[in-house]
Amino acid sequence: MKTYSKIIPIDLYSRDILFHFGDVPSFKKAVRRCHTQEQTDAIFAELDFDNNSKGKTIYSSVHNAFIVWMPSLPQSADDMQFLSHEIFHAAHALMIGVGINLSDDSEEAYAYLIGYITKRVLEEFPICSFVGCRDAVSEQKQQPS
Repeated sequence: MKTYSKIIPIDLYSRDILFHFGDVPSFKKAVRRCHTQEQTDAIFAELDFDNNSKGKTIYSSVHNAFIVWMPSLPQSADDMQFLSHEIFHAAHALMIGVGINLSDDSEEAYAYLIGYITKRVLEEFPICSFVGCRDAVSEQKQQPS
């Protein structure tokens, strides 16, 4: 099975999110490339994977790690639902990490961040061909600003 990993920088908040689509052993290797063995072991000690896991989002304040994992690239609307779910968790952890709690006053900042992360993931991974949005994303990247 092909695996995909990419660090998505969130420059506005000076944070990065590692996205990984693949089995657990490949996920551990991807995390290890970004962290020491000790840090990787500590991050994975907190996780509980089972055969039904559709995704996980990890925020380790000790290791300043934002990580999103899914066992494979989304191939259906149901899979996209799980990706959206995990992106929300990542955005929430990131915003809490920079001191912005979810409230009526911060709702718009959260919405923009979730939209930005979603767009970046769709640009960086071959995800959305099942709904035809890959072409739309490519066209947007080619249009002059």
